[in-house]
Amino acid sequence: MSLVQWKKIALRTCKVLLAAVYLATGSAKLCGVPQMLEGFAQMGGQWFRYFTGGLEIIGVIRHLGASGVSLWRPAAAGHFRRRVSRSALCVPW
Repeated sequence: MSLVQWKKIALRTCKVLLAAVYLATGSAKLCGVPQMLEGFAQMGGQWFRYFTGGLEIIGVIRHLGASGVSLWRPAAAGHFRRRVSRSALCVPW
């Protein structure tokens, strides 16, 4: 394997690990782990816990889909990535 391939593998591994961390923290917030309950009670309310937990879960899904890492359908990842990049550029097709 060439150096470029190793870099791609390392980058994809880092993206998946980062997504796993965000998935774990988002799930902890939505499930009501006692440490999260205490922390958000001090910050101003449980609605913010649900809001940030939901955003973290949505961010994981968007991050994995936009980066081309598809855990379910690898063939659809490229289509999703093109679609996201076009919508970011406001291209209608």
